[in-house]
Amino acid sequence: MRIIITPNGCIDFESPPYFDLKRDHINKFKKLLESVFGEVKYEQVKEIGIKYNKEPSEKKPWTREDYLLLLGSFSNSEVMRKTGRTEMSITMKRGAFFSAYFAWLKKKGLLARKDDREVQKQFLDETRGKLWE
Repeated sequence: MRIIITPNGCIDFESPPYFDLKRDHINKFKKLLESVFGEVKYEQVKEIGIKYNKEPSEKKPWTREDYLLLLGSFSNSEVMRKTGRTEMSITMKRGAFFSAYFAWLKKKGLLARKDDREVQKQFLDETRGKLWE
């Protein structure tokens, strides 16, 4: 289970934690949350999709520049502002992409500073068509 904390301090679960739990398991889970977080406010919500405009939007392809922003030291909020993407989109892509980047660094025997653009560009050149288009 992943717990996501947004820049404005909201906490959410990556997926609903109560999906197949029986009532006694739900109560145990709530007690665990209360022991970790103290006072917990529970709200019943209806899962709904968010509509950004009337027409379904096409997926915006990730560009080389977008990936360089992900690999840089920019916060998710900064990447959101620069790319026009949602925070969830950035969080999901960054997690998967960083894992691949660090595995590649290890395989190459490289150590890279957070903003080592030359190494990041080399990674993008070598993984084009495999990890990204």
